[in-house]
Amino acid sequence: MKEDNIKRELHWFFLTDYEAEEEFLSKKSKEGYRLVSVWIPGIYTFEACEPEDIIYRLEFKPLAESDKAEYLKIYEDYGWEYVTEINDYCYFRKPQKDIKSEVEAEIFNDTDSKLDMLKAIFCKKMIPLLCIFLLCGLPSVNYLFKGIYNGVFGDAYSIIWGIIFLIYLCVFIHCSIGFYRLRKKYRHE
Repeated sequence: MKEDNIKRELHWFFLTDYEAEEEFLSKKSKEGYRLVSVWIPGIYTFEACEPEDIIYRLEFKPLAESDKAEYLKIYEDYGWEYVTEINDYCYFRKPQKDIKSEVEAEIFNDTDSKLDMLKAIFCKKMIPLLCIFLLCGLPSVNYLFKGIYNGVFGDAYSIIWGIIFLIYLCVFIHCSIGFYRLRKKYRHE
């Protein structure tokens, strides 16, 4: 891989935005950039290639290292190429030309598997985020309203924690709406 063929791009997706991320990666392939890796959520590394219609799929699958080879072999047998993984999300791709039916374009073909993945994301990622928020964020907001911190540093502390609280709250609301939307969508498929 030559460095002049490499392109890095910053793009943010939240826990429930994996379908949008799949579309983003497919679009990049059509533009002539194939995914190589994801470094820290949001930093994508692409290599230049011939534009091609590629389907990307993500699966949330926390795996022990000992189970990984068997897991990847199953997908390989169905024609999915393993690309990379980050934060328990595995990235797979398959050329559109190799897909003969709508069923072959999906990793999960049944509603229960999609709902199980959504439940796993919620339990493994969203609940810990909620706990951090409740244990760290809410007590800080309590301090802000009580005026415990005084002076310049207190004001700066209040502003910083206020901003962090609002960002966290917005992310939490966005993800909650995403979980609700995906659950509703999968149940009606």
